[in-house]
Amino acid sequence: MTDPDRPVTDADLQGWVDDQLTTARRRTVEVWLAARPAEARLAREWREDRERLRACFDAMQEPALPLRLMPRSRPRRSVSPLQLAASVVVALGLGGVAGWHVHRPPIGVAAVAQESLTADSAFARVADFSPSADISHVGTWASHVLGRTVTPPDLTGAGYRLTGGHVVATMYGPGCVFVYAASTGSTLSVFVRPMHGVDWNARMRAMHGGAVGARGYVWADDGLGVGLVGTRDQTDMLRLAADVRRELRESGPLND
Repeated sequence: MTDPDRPVTDADLQGWVDDQLTTARRRTVEVWLAARPAEARLAREWREDRERLRACFDAMQEPALPLRLMPRSRPRRSVSPLQLAASVVVALGLGGVAGWHVHRPPIGVAAVAQESLTADSAFARVADFSPSADISHVGTWASHVLGRTVTPPDLTGAGYRLTGGHVVATMYGPGCVFVYAASTGSTLSVFVRPMHGVDWNARMRAMHGGAVGARGYVWADDGLGVGLVGTRDQTDMLRLAADVRRELRESGPLND
């Protein structure tokens, strides 16, 4: 079987996103995508996230703006995905959740809590309720970004479907946020990133802030920091956090 005739795999899709395919293979993948609108949309999102992540880290090399000079937020529905990505970089790089700008940045799960709330404000609160995303595809993308095996939790049992994922640049490296939506219009976000030696394991603790009414839980398991954010009451969020932690543990190994 010649190279163009091989079945298209997740590795091919990653190669297409990263511009690492041969000319013949790229054409084969593009023909395959042209016949599959859902997969094509997801692959384009991967490529956009790749460029967004590159831009994020480029931006983080620039001198940080004082918080007082940051532009005011625009109305939610008028903000483009690229503007959202930029706002996340600035917010996570400077400490977008109020409270620490007089002191040094938080570390460990305290930083993950801040990052989770800020990413939720940027992405989950403006969810477009697109068709459900494929968990295996999003998991492949997230694992590629983070350099370790991560599968988005399956929360269909709790009434939430995965609608997509986004790359988030933090002071401690890349992270991913998975966005979920319920038929009621409620949204959840699950933020994950490697812990890099600080708070390798940390107990689950409550957090709140970010968007109005946002609350959730943050913890770390085997070097993976996790933050669940939503607007359900604290009891419901605790039950959902337990579901997320169990799903992440069962989909492991968390640390390759």
